[in-house]
Amino acid sequence: MLVRHDGRPGLAPQDAYAQWIAACARAGWRGSPVPERIPVSDGLGRVTAAGVRARWASPRFTCAAMDGIAIVSLHDDHGTGGTPVGRWLLPAARFTWIDTGDPMPAGTDTVIERERVEIRADGSALITGPAARGRNVRVLGEDFPAGAKLIPAGRRLRPGDLAVAAAAGHATLEVARLPLVAIIPTGDEIRRAGAPLRPGDVTDSNSVMLAARAVQAELAP
Repeated sequence: MLVRHDGRPGLAPQDAYAQWIAACARAGWRGSPVPERIPVSDGLGRVTAAGVRARWASPRFTCAAMDGIAIVSLHDDHGTGGTPVGRWLLPAARFTWIDTGDPMPAGTDTVIERERVEIRADGSALITGPAARGRNVRVLGEDFPAGAKLIPAGRRLRPGDLAVAAAAGHATLEVARLPLVAIIPTGDEIRRAGAPLRPGDVTDSNSVMLAARAVQAELAP
């Protein structure tokens, strides 16, 4: 039989453990992390309970990667007669102004940066430099296709993960519920910090340290 320092009988370790497990079960603990769904904006540092797949592609459509004009790709023989290689003069009907992220107009395949476009008095555009097909264009699914697995289960979420999940159509994420930690001092000589001490009493400094360590573990990257 275990005896406490005051002479009264104490619980054997296995009996104390059994009582603790029973108390946890009564509180709803089932032995494994319980998932919960939280907003993406609250996910930093949480651990995914399930993998995250893309609900749609990114980009969701072919779009401009720069501000400028959308055109059909140019080659040397598209220039106005006598135009040097790398310089093209386009009438107003052959280009459309476009901003970064805008869908590409039907029939166009190239974006010329605004800095390389000079608009003439008659509304035509003088372009200098390269104008190859696909320049400054982001195609449908360039970042990831619909259905792609983006984040595995068990990952502690980082800022980039949250951005990817949002871009893939997720407003919420399924994560492991944060554990509830109870710190229970196991000595009748222990007194909380600041309490008066009698002969044989000990200040409970370990609980202070363990509580702080638990918070550190929750905040750790």
